[in-house]
Amino acid sequence: MTSTDLRISRAESSLGYVYENKLLAAEAIQMGAPITHLVVGGIYRPVGNNKRLALVGETALANALCKLWYEAHDSLGGPQPLAAWDALRKDVLGNANVARRGEEICIETCIIMSNGNCGLASAKMIATTLQALVGAVYLDGGEAAVMHVVDNLGFVQHPTLRVMLKSPPILFRADAPPLTNMPTGTTSGTCLKQ
Repeated sequence: MTSTDLRISRAESSLGYVYENKLLAAEAIQMGAPITHLVVGGIYRPVGNNKRLALVGETALANALCKLWYEAHDSLGGPQPLAAWDALRKDVLGNANVARRGEEICIETCIIMSNGNCGLASAKMIATTLQALVGAVYLDGGEAAVMHVVDNLGFVQHPTLRVMLKSPPILFRADAPPLTNMPTGTTSGTCLKQ
């Protein structure tokens, strides 16, 4: 197994996702040059750096979290307000948090860097690489795979996403008692003209 394959394997373990297309994973961890040549799966290939995949990953993360926010409810069973999405996006998707989470799962050990970095990854490099790895997950496995990784990374633990009711309020349940103060007249479903 080559150094690149070992780094890909480490990234897969950190994310809880195994890439079908290892070349996407190699691109996600490559920060050494705009294009470099790496041995991936026993084949020597040109591999671009991870900046483009990081944009895909940032968008995939936002999409996954936005969908979870949309489906979440406040403590009264109503939809989460727009301000909650803003807070969630800043708290979870901000570079500082993405870098912190990347450090916690040792993403820096996966990054292919130029010799000028002396093996030291900055917080920005870690955040970009984690975003690129998620971008590679999206292109490799789709939205469901990204949701799995978002869960594995613990991004669903934000308070906004944890406030969900186990069952809808009684007024919305099928077994709810009928309302008693409702008018009993019938309407045909057409607008009444005045």
